[in-house]
This record gives sequence, structure tokens and C-alpha cells, in this order.
Amino acid sequence: MRRWGLLQAGMVAMTVLLVVTMIFDVACAQTPKKQFDLTIHGFVPAVSAHRITFGLTEFLRRDSTWLRGTLLEGSAIANLKLLQQPDQRPTAVSAAIGTVLSDQQRGKPPFKTPYEFKVIVVLNHVAPTIATLNPNIKSMADLKGKTVAIPYRKGPHEQLMNAMFEFRGIKPDEWKPVPGYFGKAKDDLLAGTIDAGWQSFTYTKKPVAGTDELMTRKDTYFINWTDEEFKYATEKLGYTIRHFKIPKTSDPRMKGDASCILDFIALYADVKLPDDVAYEIARVYHKNVKNFVKYEPSTAYYTSETIVDTGMPLDTFHPGALKYYKEAKLIK
Repeated sequence: MRRWGLLQAGMVAMTVLLVVTMIFDVACAQTPKKQFDLTIHGFVPAVSAHRITFGLTEFLRRDSTWLRGTLLEGSAIANLKLLQQPDQRPTAVSAAIGTVLSDQQRGKPPFKTPYEFKVIVVLNHVAPTIATLNPNIKSMADLKGKTVAIPYRKGPHEQLMNAMFEFRGIKPDEWKPVPGYFGKAKDDLLAGTIDAGWQSFTYTKKPVAGTDELMTRKDTYFINWTDEEFKYATEKLGYTIRHFKIPKTSDPRMKGDASCILDFIALYADVKLPDDVAYEIARVYHKNVKNFVKYEPSTAYYTSETIVDTGMPLDTFHPGALKYYKEAKLIK
């Protein structure tokens, strides 16, 4: 009888402990999470990635009970420099392209010291190319002595061109790079103030808005580099980017094939950004993967796989974002 009494007492104690635990869990679940104000450093409104990050702020407002985003205009290099500021590291994310990130990680110009950021999510895949209105400019060698608009002085596009020129024996002072982001390069081409400039296609081989306008208004030609030129340049610079050709059959307005870089734009963060914030961004982004087309038509190709397609090692991802992607089985 005494053993039975002890057994009953033990069962009662366990029941009480279970009930108390359940009540505590329910109470925790019902306790609202404190609002977290996230700063999102995007691009200028004319760029597709800016419209995508704007969509993200809207989806966070709708689908997250505690995470709110404020979008600010910026540029790839400026964004990564801002993200190095102590007050920004735990509270901000920045949009930037993969090649710029590569330069930042290795401390190459225009960055002075190496710094490692982590990927939260891939915003978009882009295919930059060099456009001209001059039918006699067809190859990298034809750009010798010409004025070419590049997105950022001393940035990855200029470095890539200098390395390909080097392969052909062309020196850095034998061409003239001038600053001109994609939209400005389009305007300068139409104004006739430059010989060539960087434009872009989408992941699905469609011209982005500015390039589409250029091709509609004028006969537009695209530079074709060789596999040997590109291989030499990427190996010299340490870039892991790929390249491909868009055939002229892709669009009736194309006068020839176009050599393109396959790059990506992503949201980056410092490791000091809390894991739960990175997790929540990844969750909301994935949930709305098919809804971004409302803000940016070029995202129609989006799938669960494309938002994690960096071609880089898994440790490139922020730990919080990686946790979500593994739980969602987007990454093994």
C-alpha cells in the first residue's frame, strides 16, 4: 500500500508539472515578440532590386507580427560600406551584387580592408553586358581608345574589363572608363556622349527596362568577349562568376549575340544581425516567392531554388537564414 501511495503521489506530481509546463508554453506563445526595426539599404528606384526590396518591406508588414523594414536608397558599394558601421551591423541588411561582395571580402579596390558579410537571400539574378550603338564595335579589342560607361569606378566591371584588355595587350590608359550606372549609361548612349556602356538582361534572357528602351529606340549592338578573355580575367581577379551568350534569336531587335556575366544581387548582413531576424526575412521572402512579380516583372522566374542559388559554399549564408532554408528543405 505504501508503494502504491508513493506511485500515486509521483504520478500526481508529474501531472502537475506537465500542466504547469503547458500553461507556461501557451503563455510564451501568446506573449507578442517585441518589434524589431530593420534598415534595408537598397538601390535607386530605377533598379529592379530596389523594387524587389520594396516588395519585401510590404510583405514583412503583412506577414510578420514583429519585424518591420525601412527601405533606403543606395548603391552596392555604398551599402556595404554602411554595413560596416558599428551601429548598422546588428540592425541592417544591404543589397549588393556578388562581384562587389567578392571585392569587399578580399579588401580589393574600392575597399581598403577585407570584411566578410553573410547572405540572407538572393534578390535577383542579373546578366550584365556591354552595349553600343556603333555597329563597328563588336569585340573587346574594338573598345581600345573608346569611352565606356561603367557602374562604379574601380569596381568589378572596370577590373574585369582591364583584365580582359590585358589579355589582348591593351593597357588601362588606352581606354576611357567613365562612371555611369545602367540607366545613366543608357541615356548617355542615346545622347552620343559615350561609345559603349554596361546594360543588362534578366535571368530569363530578357532585356531589363532601360536596355529594352535602348533597343526599342536605336539599333543596339552588344560586345562579345571570348572564353579565353573571360577565363584569364576571372582567374586573375579571383572571381567565381560565370558567363554565357544570349543568342540574337532571343529578341528580333538584337543585331547579334550578347556576351553576359551571370551574377546575382542579394541581401547581405553582418553576423551580428540576430539569427531570428535573418530567419524571419528568409521565411517571409520564401513565403512570397511568387508574389514579387507584382512589384518587379523580371522576378517571374522565381522559384524556391533560385532564392538560394549563389554558387557559393553554405557558410556564405547567415546562420539564421541557413537554419530556415534547411528546415524548409531548400538546402540540405
